[in-house]
Amino acid sequence: MLSKFLQKHHEKKDKEKERERDESYGSNSEKLSVPTGITVTTPDGGPAKDILERQNTLTGRTLSTRQRIRRSLFGHHEREHENLPVDLEGNPDKEAEWEEKATRLAKTLSSTGTATGIQAQGTKPTSDLNLDEAIQRAIDLHQADKLEESFKAFTELADPMGANNPLAQVLCGLSLRHGWGCPVNVAEGVRYFELAAKNSANIEEMALSQGQKSGGKAKGELTMALFELANCHRHGWGMEKDPKTAFKYYLMAANMGDNEAKVETAWCLENGFGTKKDKFAAAQFYRSAEKGNGTPVVGNSW
Repeated sequence: MLSKFLQKHHEKKDKEKERERDESYGSNSEKLSVPTGITVTTPDGGPAKDILERQNTLTGRTLSTRQRIRRSLFGHHEREHENLPVDLEGNPDKEAEWEEKATRLAKTLSSTGTATGIQAQGTKPTSDLNLDEAIQRAIDLHQADKLEESFKAFTELADPMGANNPLAQVLCGLSLRHGWGCPVNVAEGVRYFELAAKNSANIEEMALSQGQKSGGKAKGELTMALFELANCHRHGWGMEKDPKTAFKYYLMAANMGDNEAKVETAWCLENGFGTKKDKFAAAQFYRSAEKGNGTPVVGNSW
């Protein structure tokens, strides 16, 4: 997921902005601190996932470059709990199975809204080194606080009739949701996430049809798009809240190896959000996420 290439810059900028807000509006102004230290005000005041925490590196976004985790075996408990983390390490067949499930799910998304620049049909989705470099340049503009220029570059790379790049579409969705270089438009952001998921699924489908067990060029983007759509369904960003769909998308992304999705899946299981409560299964997802990122996670001790 996207990592810390903007973190220091935003920490400084947002501390200044937060100080200015506190001086102007007092301590009761509505703001949200995300783990990276960035302050983001969301459309409904709910928690937001930041662009900086979605990926470890730009070009290393596929699961082949991420750490995969191995969960412990729990004997008879596996038969008693419906939702347990899947062991992907050393198991390409299982990994391909979940990738195929995610691909089928993503291809059912509509992405037929009337948001500016979005069309249901476009050119063949692309993901290659030259586009990655172009996206990196757009991110560099973001880091330089040239947010409008950055958003314009993301939009051009995301254009369905142009590059039609899934990662750029995810970044457009995040920018629109948080108002980075553009007016906040959460509904249009959702449509970009849907488009990214469908385009990523098309790329992955081609890889699977060619006999690859897993890891087409857009696997990371597919996981990112599903995770962000899960957040939208969970919080009602640009749509009605739908706990069951949110859990389904979190679970899909988690079983494709995404550690952040594992934490959210665990939270859903712990609290019965969109699924029945299962603290044992929740603990296994917390443990799986902890092994993946090396950071202790509260709630993994049941």
